[in-house]
Amino acid sequence: MTSSGLSPAVAATRRHRPRIIVLIGMTLLALAYLGVLRADDLGMGDAMVVGALAIAMAGGEFLRVGGPTHRSIAPVATGAAVALALASVSDNHELAYGAPLVVVTVALIILLTAVWLEKPDNLSFRIAGHTIRVIVMGFLAVAFRELPLMEGGSLAHAAAQGEIEPWALALTMLGLTCLAQLLELSLHVWMRTALGRQQWREILAEDARDMLPIAAAAMSTGVVVAIGLRSLGLMAIVLFLAPLVLMRISIARRTGAIQARRQSITALSRLTDLAGYTEPGHAERVAVLCGLVGREVHLPARSIIHLETAALLHDVGQIGLRHSVPYGATINLAPLDQEQIADDSADLVEEAVYLTQSAAIIRSYPTSFRVLHEEAKRLSVEARILKVCNAYDDLTRGDPLRREPALERIMLGLGYEYDPAVVDVLRTVTVNLTPPTEVPAGAEDEAAPSRP
Repeated sequence: MTSSGLSPAVAATRRHRPRIIVLIGMTLLALAYLGVLRADDLGMGDAMVVGALAIAMAGGEFLRVGGPTHRSIAPVATGAAVALALASVSDNHELAYGAPLVVVTVALIILLTAVWLEKPDNLSFRIAGHTIRVIVMGFLAVAFRELPLMEGGSLAHAAAQGEIEPWALALTMLGLTCLAQLLELSLHVWMRTALGRQQWREILAEDARDMLPIAAAAMSTGVVVAIGLRSLGLMAIVLFLAPLVLMRISIARRTGAIQARRQSITALSRLTDLAGYTEPGHAERVAVLCGLVGREVHLPARSIIHLETAALLHDVGQIGLRHSVPYGATINLAPLDQEQIADDSADLVEEAVYLTQSAAIIRSYPTSFRVLHEEAKRLSVEARILKVCNAYDDLTRGDPLRREPALERIMLGLGYEYDPAVVDVLRTVTVNLTPPTEVPAGAEDEAAPSRP
């Protein structure tokens, strides 16, 4: 029996339910695919183009890369899907397949690779993102292959008959891909806004900065493949999708470098633990709390990364102390001593150019909240979050049973030392971290403020 009271077989079945559902859906799509093939009565040329692009899409799904802050993208698969939606001629042969074939092919490939690539726990959520891709490619296919936008019929038919000048056809395809990118961006922003973690403006800015350039490169390459099929045939697929494979390798290397950098920062944060200056795990616990609070107050993803980095490194300045602070709890030090440690930490962190924003948070976090009102100074919300989360872990030392005494101590400085809004959020996010057990004897005394 598992901890939930279920047998291992039943627990495994429940864990794989999303994957089972996707397999069922994939089977239904395969049947629909056969029906579409029969309805379209494809010739050999159409079948070869569809098959080659389907293989490119499937392979591209295995070359998916993640963005710096959130969702991932498959540039090769996206380029192949756009080419499938916009191709009209291959080796002087008109491609007569319709939009339903494009939609079913894209959906089938996405579901097939999702079963193998996605973890069962993430599958149900990821399906929403995959569905957006199907919708976007469906929009492209319907607009180009079905809508009677020309006197003779659809754009695809007019292009195959030579009724559109090559430059006009290229501009039309690019215009459709721009509309498709706008649709995809809007749907992703709408979906992520529904999670309630960020404002739509922040999500839009992140997507436009991190993912839009990659998506634009993939879609424009799809246009080039669709045009190249006219003269080069299937060779255009290999020739023009190859740069996207190289781009994916470059992005993967950059992502690996970012991950290695974060691992180095985490290792450096443990230096004070190993030297006995701070409690084991203090920096990592503060970083986790800062991340939870930052998401609750809708900080942008990049700001949360800078905040978590500052939380990991905010105590490295203690290495220069002659005598260690008891338990590494800077909350019990005089304000000037707290500022000195923060300045020393920030000076070390600033040695790395890419950590200047985190260093600024570290340098300002000991500042009292009252300066916002009494002295009209600026104090970033990241610094206010770090101050509250650091004080909380200094008082609890990682023991959730000390939560209430620690919050009572923090409440004594509410509005003077600590931002009331941040404290309220901290109280909320730490509820799930606290087991329903009574506080052990002596915990209140350790977390309570010293009295003269």
